[in-house]
Amino acid sequence: MPAVQRRCTCDYWVMSGVAPIERIAGKKLRHVTYGNELDVERVITAMIVCDTTDDAIAMLQVEGLGADAVTLRNIRSEHRRRIEERRDELAPALEGILANDLLDTARRAAVITSLALERAQEKLERGLVEDPARVARDVAQVASQAIEKRLAIQGRPTQIVEHRDVAEIVRALEALGVVEVVGLPTATSL
Repeated sequence: MPAVQRRCTCDYWVMSGVAPIERIAGKKLRHVTYGNELDVERVITAMIVCDTTDDAIAMLQVEGLGADAVTLRNIRSEHRRRIEERRDELAPALEGILANDLLDTARRAAVITSLALERAQEKLERGLVEDPARVARDVAQVASQAIEKRLAIQGRPTQIVEHRDVAEIVRALEALGVVEVVGLPTATSL
């Protein structure tokens, strides 16, 4: 069952102690019973923590339960409120896993980006690039995004925006001696 080994399907189960794999390995499957609250709870949890229906079914098999897509769909339609309540309970753990996965993805992307930049530089230096302007544009875009993301992660502003009305602008220009308001009220009276 390779799907069981996927990170998203087994992390919650392993870290929560709900179903250690060693305890249930080799157990004969018993079909999910609709009247059994523990079975229904296991199905609900599997549907929430797994990416796909197939992953949920595989996770239930690890639990020793047999279920198919129809069973999951029936439980989903009959227990919507319970699913939402369970999702709220599991949200902190799932959000932590998601945040870690996103960080891992970002780190891999940074390594790949660095490698791609090195290869692009090598090709540029050897004159093997047909459109150097496109490469320059792409590299500038990567640099801009990297700087903006770094600032955001550090909690620093990614933009500096100023909001002034016409009266403030006229006063500032008048104070600098750039403009002189003639025949109209002075900027200080605006």
